[in-house]
Amino acid sequence: MILVTGAAGFLGSHLLLELMRNKNLKIRALYFNNNELDTARLIFSFYTADTESAMGSIEWVKGNLLYPAEIEPLLKNVTDIYHCAATVSFNNNDHDLIISTNTEITANIVNLSLEYNIRKFCHVSSTFTLENDGGMLTEDSYWTSHIGKSAYSISKYLSEMEVWRGIAEGLEAVIVNPSIILGAGDWNSGNPGMFKAVNSGLNFYPPGVCGFVDVRDVAAAMSLLMSDAHFAGCKGGRYVLNSENRSFRELLNMIADALHKPRPKHVASEFALRIGARLLKNTFGGAEFIANLTAETRYDGSKLTAATGFTCRPLIDTVNDIAKIFER
Repeated sequence: MILVTGAAGFLGSHLLLELMRNKNLKIRALYFNNNELDTARLIFSFYTADTESAMGSIEWVKGNLLYPAEIEPLLKNVTDIYHCAATVSFNNNDHDLIISTNTEITANIVNLSLEYNIRKFCHVSSTFTLENDGGMLTEDSYWTSHIGKSAYSISKYLSEMEVWRGIAEGLEAVIVNPSIILGAGDWNSGNPGMFKAVNSGLNFYPPGVCGFVDVRDVAAAMSLLMSDAHFAGCKGGRYVLNSENRSFRELLNMIADALHKPRPKHVASEFALRIGARLLKNTFGGAEFIANLTAETRYDGSKLTAATGFTCRPLIDTVNDIAKIFER
């Protein structure tokens, strides 16, 4: 039995679809509230002809990872866990809540995994936990300070530390650090919202450079790292998941071309980005929001390829595939 936490989210839903390729797997999907199921159902509809049948093939369980006693019965017969659950917010008003919640839910699932001798554990971290020193960021790019980091980034860092603590105590686990994840989903929120923004006539682009990866590749890489063929050689490590490093201008131009819309023409100044952050109530983390959109940050995902042979699809293919779904 496979347990996926955060199963009804953007990544979790795509991971379920990837795991369902193996018809012999039994999957238990943990979600937090009923609204999340609408997101999962939407994402399933992009890829399956019979959404309800696909949803029905999974054991969906509602639960809160903050309460171990509530989650403990769900580990019955579970051998492998994919931990995708996290509260996502870059609103400064949620600072303390985000840090405490994401750290605690990870500590709880790690402790339960140790108690129940879970065979394999995969934790979804983020490239937000890597330190940008101006060079190519790798799995060895560790933080030196929390200064200038958003609550979400700090929470992902501390959550990752809980997994490393679990590994030190005997948990057999692997960690993935995806860059900016692109994919089809709720077009009104998150990264899928970029397609709606461009379609609506977005005319500005941030000046920075960052790494991007297809959500389907993230799911496939996680499944591959947890496979019997690779887990023994990969456990105890973390893996940057990144397809290409591109400027935001290049990405938005790709999206505009795929949607047959005008390309954004004007670079957004730092002042404009700060105003945007305020209008969004610091939705993307204030100072870190500005830094991420203006910095040149590049990631090296070659460790995954060396360990498993897996390579991510080209960014242009990702953009074109998402655009086709968006235009349906």
